[in-house]
Amino acid sequence: MVGKEWGLNPAQALWIIEAIIRPKLTYGCLVWGHSLDRTTINLLKRVQQFGLLGASHPLRSTPLAALETILGILPIHLHIDALAEAVRFRIRPLLWDRWDWVGDKRENGHRRSLDDRLNQHCPTLLPTDVGSRTHNSVQNDCVQQTRVQIFTDGSKKGNDTGYAFMASRGDVVIIEGGGALGDVSIFQVEVVAILAALLWLISNPHKLKGTKVKLWSDSQSALQSIFSLKPISKLVDDTKELLVSAKLMCQKELAWVCGHSSVTGNEVVDGMAKENTVIVQLSFTALARTEKEIKKEIRKIAERKWQQWWETIPQCGIAKSFSLYPP
Repeated sequence: MVGKEWGLNPAQALWIIEAIIRPKLTYGCLVWGHSLDRTTINLLKRVQQFGLLGASHPLRSTPLAALETILGILPIHLHIDALAEAVRFRIRPLLWDRWDWVGDKRENGHRRSLDDRLNQHCPTLLPTDVGSRTHNSVQNDCVQQTRVQIFTDGSKKGNDTGYAFMASRGDVVIIEGGGALGDVSIFQVEVVAILAALLWLISNPHKLKGTKVKLWSDSQSALQSIFSLKPISKLVDDTKELLVSAKLMCQKELAWVCGHSSVTGNEVVDGMAKENTVIVQLSFTALARTEKEIKKEIRKIAERKWQQWWETIPQCGIAKSFSLYPP
């Protein structure tokens, strides 16, 4: 596919390396990645070097470490470590915490080995705001059938997030609230909005005691996590406890409303949440980190190891003379 004067251009060749060749080389690295020996690493490096030489057309004597640094390709052994950690992090909540029966001792198994590394930078897992739209859209006339409605919403602009809630009885607004959370996930913001609304509901029993209340959210992931029987995070567990407490004082229902579907209450809190993203006020600070943040940290750790390894290897003097460093 690649020759000196014919074939795929470098961008296409690099895409094939990263999208096809490396996934084949690293298939199943969750199980075997922790026990790589020097011979296996050298074989994998030869395959990566062959691909990078064909993609970039340098001198055949160019060291692999220099090629990886120039092209921004993570060394294969560091890539395997990072990939295995990310996969273990993703599937760990789905598996029993038990000995995996790999190796002569408990600590030699792939689960134990990867968990030891993950536990250094991996707190409680929180899902991201994704979900299939399986509910029917709710219109204004349906919403107005409930005596008291509480709408909640969250918003994210860059690294700034805000949440808001609004309670109304008919056309009369009872309360509006919200705040800023800083750099957290949209899932956390949506759950915090529900949590804040429930806190207000419980703290004002004289206003709503015995009243039929419906709490609306446009985040299916937040609602599915709250309704799930499986423990997900402390934030979701706290919200579940408040739901139980609120049930003792009023007839409450938690429901989904389609976002941006011209439902007046939802559009109002959406605008409030967007305005709250610029408020320099952290109403909730003890939020766990998200899956996306953990995966970014795993990648950064691999890049720091790459930097340290590059500085210590004696080869690639010419490349280092041009002040080339891993990205």
